[in-house]
Amino acid sequence: MTDKTVTITVDEDGEIKFLVDEHSKPFITPETVVKRASHVEPANPLLRVMFHGLRSACSRQSSLAEFTRMWPCDWRINLAPIGGPILPGTYEDRQDAIDEEVRFLNDTFV
Repeated sequence: MTDKTVTITVDEDGEIKFLVDEHSKPFITPETVVKRASHVEPANPLLRVMFHGLRSACSRQSSLAEFTRMWPCDWRINLAPIGGPILPGTYEDRQDAIDEEVRFLNDTFV
């Protein structure tokens, strides 16, 4: 069974933060500002440069973007988009890295 929990944080100024996924889409309005929280990217520096170069040249839904998601390499979690660190460790399976990324963001909401 899929976890349908949505973690929502409201700060002292009333700003609401939550991770966007299929369960949180009902909370998104036309006024919602969606920002990237992190990157799950190849741990290898050369692959990482190629990955970001290719991803900047195509849409998220493109076959090229899908190709980059299938690379057989180690993956790392980079929280630079929200001013955070690169989390320690790497993951052989990209989905394992994404699952850890979501856990971390929901636990700490940097």
